[in-house]
Amino acid sequence: MIDIDLFAGPGGWDTGVAPLGIRPLGFELGDAQCATARAAGHSRVQGDIAQMNPRQAVSGPVRGLIASPPCQGFSMAGKGKGRADSLRLLQVVPALTDENIDDTLELLHHDMTDDRSLLALEPLRWVLALGPRWLAWEQVPAVLPLWEAAAVVLRREGYSVATGILNAEQYGVPQTRRRAFLVARRDGKDARLPTPTHSRYYPRNPQKLDEGVLPWVSMAEALGWGVDDVIPRVRNQSGTEFDLSWPLSRPSLVIAGRGLVTMPGENANRFNRATKSRNDGIRVTVQEAAVLQSFPADYPWQGTKTQQYQQVGDAVPPLLAYHVVKEIAS
Repeated sequence: MIDIDLFAGPGGWDTGVAPLGIRPLGFELGDAQCATARAAGHSRVQGDIAQMNPRQAVSGPVRGLIASPPCQGFSMAGKGKGRADSLRLLQVVPALTDENIDDTLELLHHDMTDDRSLLALEPLRWVLALGPRWLAWEQVPAVLPLWEAAAVVLRREGYSVATGILNAEQYGVPQTRRRAFLVARRDGKDARLPTPTHSRYYPRNPQKLDEGVLPWVSMAEALGWGVDDVIPRVRNQSGTEFDLSWPLSRPSLVIAGRGLVTMPGENANRFNRATKSRNDGIRVTVQEAAVLQSFPADYPWQGTKTQQYQQVGDAVPPLLAYHVVKEIAS
């Protein structure tokens, strides 16, 4: 039996599940992403997943199906057209079957405002065609209602399903990244999201730590920095005063596909009186950004510098992926 990874990117899931003895066959469209994954020793089939016939693309029975479809349309950081599309998708998902999903997706193309929105349903199309034993899907928090709608279909197909939001810092990732997950299994056992190993970071009460687990990991701890390493990297476009020791006293903010970790605090906009710019932050190299995502420091990123930062920002943190799959595939 094989495991497959849809929208596999540079290898966040692959790196995370390797200690579990799992080596997925990854499907990915992007040139730079495929080059990075192959340089790291991961297998890739390059092509447009939405144009593939799952039964022809995969030979033999499938054990696990991992998926992280593109999230730019749904993300709060983007234009967010996909969030409007999600209302239309939520109307049709509960009625999807292996027999009608291809025709339904074709009809939905005419209703979408963002072409990428339908990609969020590709994992379900592949599951209905291949019937894997276990599933692990990831997306931005705004997609959670869509995952919950897909869970209705999966339960009808005999899966036990769990959905929810996971905080990356609660699994040892030195970053406060929130993502929606769906996990499912069809082997008679209950699907469960992983139990946290570390405390959640509470920005309104930074001293608070959850009992019975390890403390969260700070940005500086992960990178081996002291305060003298932070100061030369500061970018303060707005001239706002900041406590520059913050990387030593909290996890990084979200790694967002560029060489800057944003300063904590509210960004200025026309609705508030904040002065901080989104370009205020701490400069990081590609390798440092990757470490904050829990990749190995020597991970072989390929492509232009811009493409490398984007790959880092789009990837699933391997440490989070490890805990998710360890729980659902055990």
